[in-house]
Amino acid sequence: MNTINDFFFGQIDNSNTLRMPLSPVVAKGNLVTPKYFTYQLNRLLKTHNNHVILYCDTSSPAFPELMSMLPHEEIGLIEIYAKTDVNEMMNATLACDIFLENGVVSVVPHWCAYKEIRSREIVSTLLVPLIKNNAYNKSFIREGGKKYMLPRENNELLNKIFSLSRYPHAGLNLDITECINSLNIAKEECDINLD
Repeated sequence: MNTINDFFFGQIDNSNTLRMPLSPVVAKGNLVTPKYFTYQLNRLLKTHNNHVILYCDTSSPAFPELMSMLPHEEIGLIEIYAKTDVNEMMNATLACDIFLENGVVSVVPHWCAYKEIRSREIVSTLLVPLIKNNAYNKSFIREGGKKYMLPRENNELLNKIFSLSRYPHAGLNLDITECINSLNIAKEECDINLD
C-alpha cells in the first residue's frame, strides 16, 4: 500500500486516489473550527488531483458530524449516487460526492435499504444531515449520466432514494410516518419549507 503522511490528517492511502477512513477524519475535525477543517480538506484536494475518498465500513457513518463541520456556503453541490462495488452482498449502496472549492470529497459508506433498519439509517445519516446543513437545495441524485434535484415532497424523496439504492420496495416494510417526521423535524429546525 502506497501511503503519504499528512501533517493534519496523518497516514493516507494514496494507491490510486487518496483514501481515508471517515471516523478519524471527523475526529480531527472535532479538534478545530469548521473553517480550518474545510481549509485543510481543500488543501489536500488541491495538492492531490482534486479528489479524496472518505470511506466507512458501516451503514451508519459519521456523515452527520462531517456535514456539521462543513459550512454550507463552502459546499458547491452534493451528488448522491448508487455504487455496486462496495458490498457484493447488496444490490447497491449509496454514496455522495461533496463539491468543495478545490475538488470532490466522495463519502462512501454502506448506505443500503435492503431492510428496515438500514432504510432508516439512510434517512437519519444521509437525508437529515443534508437538510440540517442547509445543503438540501444544492443536493442532487446522479443516475444514468443525469442529475436531478432531490424531490421536495417527502414521500417522493423516499421513493427516489430507495429506488436509487436498488431496493425500490424498501418503503413498504418501513414506518414511513417515522421517516417523514424525522425529515419534517429537520426542516423545522432549519426553518426550511421544501414541500
